[in-house]
Amino acid sequence: MTDWIPKFSDVKSLQDLAKVLALPMVMASWVLQSGLQLDFPNSEWALSIPKESELWIKVVLFIIIFFGKCIYAAICGGLVYAALAFATIFTKVEWLLLAAIFLLAFGIFGLAGGIESVEEFELHGLWFYTAVVYAFFLHGANKDMSDA
Repeated sequence: MTDWIPKFSDVKSLQDLAKVLALPMVMASWVLQSGLQLDFPNSEWALSIPKESELWIKVVLFIIIFFGKCIYAAICGGLVYAALAFATIFTKVEWLLLAAIFLLAFGIFGLAGGIESVEEFELHGLWFYTAVVYAFFLHGANKDMSDA
């Protein structure tokens, strides 16, 4: 039932590790970037953790907000992968590899000190690590697709 989820025991290379870490890193990056509040576009309704509430309320709200944001980020990350995979299949252009190259360049740019260049965007530093990991994931997926 959970064969589509890579197992830690299957990790033998960096690409295998990227398969395990890609989506959780996208989730963590999104939660860190957007903060611990749930708000909806074009709506005045929002859910956040009040500072003066009891501990159990804070824990419950944290779990709801964290899982809500993680589900949203996982859907977005999965849709990006699916769109690139379908584009690769139907156009015979290696879109996964092209995206991997640009993500790797973005990640190296940020890790090498480019964060100062994008500080005005208030981009969290974990995105650069996530870009590197997602690049290795996409490169591995491209290799798996070309082998099939």
